[in-house]
Amino acid sequence: MPGPSVPHIAAAAALAASVTLGGSTAPGAKAASGYALNRGSEDTFDVDRIQDEAQQLQVLSTATRVSPTTASSTQHALAQVLPITVIKTDYKLQFLRQISSTATYICYGLKLGHIRALNKANANRALLKGHSTMIVDLQFQSPTSGLLASCDQAGNLFVRRLYDHEAEKVEEEVLVQHSLSGSKSGTYHLAWHPSSEALLAVTEGDRVSLVSVPLTAALA
Repeated sequence: MPGPSVPHIAAAAALAASVTLGGSTAPGAKAASGYALNRGSEDTFDVDRIQDEAQQLQVLSTATRVSPTTASSTQHALAQVLPITVIKTDYKLQFLRQISSTATYICYGLKLGHIRALNKANANRALLKGHSTMIVDLQFQSPTSGLLASCDQAGNLFVRRLYDHEAEKVEEEVLVQHSLSGSKSGTYHLAWHPSSEALLAVTEGDRVSLVSVPLTAALA
């Protein structure tokens, strides 16, 4: 293993001399030099790289020390993590989006094609049925919208509006139920219009279909 470089040896000698003389530098001795560390922080440096002409070490990362009082208040401010469910799936290389969430709801696809909908605030839930095979894409229109689009491997497309009925359970209103022509690979992708709840795009292979979404089920 190679020994320390000449600058490192000189710095070590200067430091030893300073400690021996109580912090002062002996006449004719080389003055100690180096990088001034920030007080109150824990820095990681790369001793093999020079940042600039002032021979300063490159800072790799900085971790600021937190006082016990600040740490306590920060800990109380952190959101608590609560596991919702554990879904066991077989490994398969494919592109799927089986989970979607908004400020109000979390939805995820199950093996049989059903969709579980959960309300974040009150834990109300619902089991959304209608799909016959595995969900391949699941998308809310926006982070604040209750419109949920879903498509399964067989090409069955649903658009639902989710809402809570009398704070007891999650209800659904089916706005669109449509069977696509069918992709040989069973691959479909959904994309909402960024500012409109009335337009949904569905890709199947090299085709793109535009779906008009009614405001209510009565207009479907």
